[in-house]
Amino acid sequence: MQQELYPKAIEKMFRKINKTTFFPGIILFVSMFVWDAAAKSGSKVNGVEESIELSLPINCKVGLNCWIVNYVDHDPTKNAKDFRCGGLTYDGHKGTDFAIRDIKEMDYGVSVLAAASGKIIAVRDGMPDISIKKRRAKTIKGRECGNGVRIKHKGGWTTQYCHLRNGSIQVFRGQEVFAGDNIGFVGLSGKTEFPHVHFVLRLEGQVVDPFVGLSKVWNCRESDQANWSLASRSRLKYDPPYIYSTGFSHVVPKAEAIRRGGQNAKILSTKSAAIVFWADIFSINVGDVVEAYIKDTDGQKLASSKKTIKKYQARYFLFIGKKRKKNFWPPGTYTGHITIHSSSKKTITPTKIVVEKLIVK
Repeated sequence: MQQELYPKAIEKMFRKINKTTFFPGIILFVSMFVWDAAAKSGSKVNGVEESIELSLPINCKVGLNCWIVNYVDHDPTKNAKDFRCGGLTYDGHKGTDFAIRDIKEMDYGVSVLAAASGKIIAVRDGMPDISIKKRRAKTIKGRECGNGVRIKHKGGWTTQYCHLRNGSIQVFRGQEVFAGDNIGFVGLSGKTEFPHVHFVLRLEGQVVDPFVGLSKVWNCRESDQANWSLASRSRLKYDPPYIYSTGFSHVVPKAEAIRRGGQNAKILSTKSAAIVFWADIFSINVGDVVEAYIKDTDGQKLASSKKTIKKYQARYFLFIGKKRKKNFWPPGTYTGHITIHSSSKKTITPTKIVVEKLIVK
């Protein structure tokens, strides 16, 4: 994006300067004026686009109660590649997806925040929070973003926030907002299967990955020109997969019920028909190895499984268990264990381990 530093009017002024004799002090004064005007006025300095600094577009603790499950797709082919050259994206994906744990969290309310100061230029509300799995895609054609907000910032930048909760949007078109202002809540509207905010950054209408920014040199890592603020970068570690929810049940669990905040027992009866351990995982990739098992009160394995993942999945649900064969389960503490050995060399923690406790009495 190489462009001239000075506007045309200033260029004409310099042509006049070149044809006229001035004292050095006057030339220095004019040069300082021109530089100051260029620095204050626009989006370009030395032919380089002025960047934008972003704070997080969601009020949560990334890695604890929210997770990035999809990044911008950098592969121009039908394949997909995120900014780390990993597979945490899909073909044509234009944004960064911040997901929350489940419907229960969505109903409670997780705020979507303006990532930078600007003016609201578009708002849509009134679409129901329904998974795309439960409706036909054609019913929302042209409204895939669901309930959403678009903000215009200085220098030709815009940010877009999609899939907000029905009736939650708290801003209006033409309103000025500041970075960190609440604009709505995370929802399930539009073309989505799980509650999250789809965040898109654009410059003059062109998608920009905030982890790469305007850098022309990209080496499968976060760029020095990333748009996230320093405070935000420290919270956005690339460390998939994410074991975001685990629990026990006395029956075969259903993913939909789990993702609505149900079937998560902390205590089971000695007369329970079965003991079942389940886990829900974000951003599991090809080649990841998942091991799960239940230990009884004596520390012996009650049930176990091991599987190698065949394809990338934004969400992956598994469970293992055992039916009661005797009159009762021995009372005491049982534990569910899940370990994921990541196939990626780019993740910070190659082995993820979560242990969940269950009391039987």
